[in-house]
Amino acid sequence: MLRDDFLDGDLGSNRASLWEQRLSPMPQEHFGYLAIEAEQPIGFAFAFGAHDPHWGTLVDNLHVLPRFKGRGLGKRLLADLCAHAHTAHPDAGLHLWVFEQNTAARGFYESLGGEPVERAVIQAPGGGEVAEWRYAWSSARRVLEALKR
Repeated sequence: MLRDDFLDGDLGSNRASLWEQRLSPMPQEHFGYLAIEAEQPIGFAFAFGAHDPHWGTLVDNLHVLPRFKGRGLGKRLLADLCAHAHTAHPDAGLHLWVFEQNTAARGFYESLGGEPVERAVIQAPGGGEVAEWRYAWSSARRVLEALKR
């Protein structure tokens, strides 16, 4: 989905710069969760609360290290994120963007009732273009209910 030269490059510095901008200082409406096992981070979720007047809270990141996938960690992180979003912004929707080629993630979000509502072609990190879809829910509570099923 992203260019090999970007992925083979200095991702650590690239991501550190991005997160330093987002977290220093972190706006009050932003929040996230970090999953840790044996004192090592293994996954995280991050959101921009009430980010958009129409779509609501933006789930900006939901990642689990590959070797830890399939253990329900992504669902737990998303549930924690949605619980906070629902408490902080009970009347707001929830949305996220996912690469069109990421069929596993798209299937996951659709299984939780996410609606693919908008397609966009963006400039990818590292160059080139990539298509992505906005998935939306009317509220974070709906995602929580779907996760409990």
